[in-house]
Amino acid sequence: MQLIRRNLGLLFYSACTLAMAQDTTISETIDCNKVEYHSNELIRFEYNKKCFADAYPFITSDGQDLYYTSNLNGEWIYYSKKTKTDQWSEPVRINIDGFTNSIMSCYLSADLKTLFFTSESALYKCESVDGSKTHFSQVETVNIQGKLDYSNTIPFSYLSFSADGSQMFAYCSSSTARYKRIDDNNYEFVSLSSGHQNEMGVLSKNGLRYYFTIDEEPNIIFYKERSNINDAFPNTYYMFKTFESHLDIGQIRLAEKANQIVLVLSNNNWENNEIYFFNTDFNDSTLKVKLVETVTEVVREMPPPTSTVSPLPVIVETIPMPALLKTPLSQNLNIHNQSGVSLYKVEVGTPYPNPTKSTIHFSYTINTIDENNTLPQFVLTDNMGQIVHQENLNQLCGEATIELPELASGAYFLRIDFKGISSPINKIMVLN
Repeated sequence: MQLIRRNLGLLFYSACTLAMAQDTTISETIDCNKVEYHSNELIRFEYNKKCFADAYPFITSDGQDLYYTSNLNGEWIYYSKKTKTDQWSEPVRINIDGFTNSIMSCYLSADLKTLFFTSESALYKCESVDGSKTHFSQVETVNIQGKLDYSNTIPFSYLSFSADGSQMFAYCSSSTARYKRIDDNNYEFVSLSSGHQNEMGVLSKNGLRYYFTIDEEPNIIFYKERSNINDAFPNTYYMFKTFESHLDIGQIRLAEKANQIVLVLSNNNWENNEIYFFNTDFNDSTLKVKLVETVTEVVREMPPPTSTVSPLPVIVETIPMPALLKTPLSQNLNIHNQSGVSLYKVEVGTPYPNPTKSTIHFSYTINTIDENNTLPQFVLTDNMGQIVHQENLNQLCGEATIELPELASGAYFLRIDFKGISSPINKIMVLN
């Protein structure tokens, strides 16, 4: 779940202290009242609130209507409209008949009649009541076919659709997935389309471009393009816009008619997510900078299902690797012997929900040729590196569900220990 932006890297157990010292977002507690973002290009949304998250914006193509998630009073959708003086109106909380659960993010259909949104790892839709932009009908569940028990295929947030609704892209636990429409209330999972860890992307209005951000280069918007909506996106990435190097951007949305992008700036803390706007020209060919010609092949293999349903097939994707990236894209740890033979490989998915109150889920895999029956251990530490919870995992791969003890609100750091080393660290936020 991409509620916060994280700096990725391989943080080994033996070098954990050094790595944390180098990453001030992990080692320092930041007073949310003192957080300020500075940019000469971005325009701040005047209703951002200190110490509250303003995130996952959706903006209509004409740039006149803004929906976004705020945790001002529970995580919910707020609406603001452009006024005649080109200012934003005071945001109001939308009303969805009979629905009170928290909402992560939303998407309004091209005809402005249907609101899609994610809530607690489920996808819903509702209809505008009498053309209202703030009052919507009772919800209907949108089912995802072909997901089996693989949680990474469930839309978690950051939805986007082609204009005809035939395709949907959504952010899952650590990737962007692609789906195809079966009927009004059913979409089928097609593949994990991301080439990067925590890649978050959206389709353009005509479905021919896919704009995205990645953790490895957090100040850059990239895109891919195709000539036909039924084609797969080709293997060449382009840079669309590079912002100031100190900025960490994400959750971009496009107002193509208005030549404007709405995005979120973050410093790794959910309560410090803020909304900003950037004026651009989507048709400016000078912005098109090709990154790479070569590609590398990435194989994503579905984990064994826990039910009797047949597993999804292996999905093979050809993913371009931009030459400018400085860090590995996969979040795993691969240990070899002196002959180069892989002794064991530790892979950990992004935990969700994040933030959480008491429960987290994550996928993990440990591939080993060692016949010793050593099992991995889940470890959670606080900002000071003190272990606040640990427990043994009962197998070498699968989906883990951890019930956390009662913890104070704040940042905590998750890892898996196996044979004296640790997996890459995942940061989670606990909100109690």
